Amino acid sequence: MGTTVNLRRRTANAGFSLVEVVVAMLLVGIAFLAAFSAITFSRVQMFRDKELGVVTGFSLHYLELVKAMRFSDLAGGAPLNRLYDGGSNSAANIRIPSNANWFSLNDTNYLVFDPEMAWLQPRNPEMKVVLTTTKVAGVDHTKHVLVQVRWDSPLGRGQKQTARMDMVRVKDL
Repeated sequence: MGTTVNLRRRTANAGFSLVEVVVAMLLVGIAFLAAFSAITFSRVQMFRDKELGVVTGFSLHYLELVKAMRFSDLAGGAPLNRLYDGGSNSAANIRIPSNANWFSLNDTNYLVFDPEMAWLQPRNPEMKVVLTTTKVAGVDHTKHVLVQVRWDSPLGRGQKQTARMDMVRVKDL
């Protein structure tokens, strides 16, 4: 005669024990924090990618104008072209720096040159342009242009973000 005996009787008002509730709360808390940190990380990464895209576009625009210059005109202090020479008919004053020091891009000239740089204004963007000339038999043969831009990281955490682009011009024959 097989009768089953219920060794553990639960009444209608039975609930979870304190240990079970604490463990469940701990697991839910860990899952919540993991999800929140993943969302924060993805937002920071999204801002970094957007800022890198803006800086890359700015640097490419700058280097394309340098590439369009005549080899003999490529020197420190020279304007990128007549549109950016700072004259009365020009839009802005954008020049190749005469030294390799960092300078701020939070300037109306650079906002006219590339309006998307407005996204980076709170990040204090800076640029450095290094122009190196190689001579062969005492005559300029190649010019290496290094454009490097740095800006503060999102949320002010971590190192400065940087982007670097190089270009080599060889004297036209």
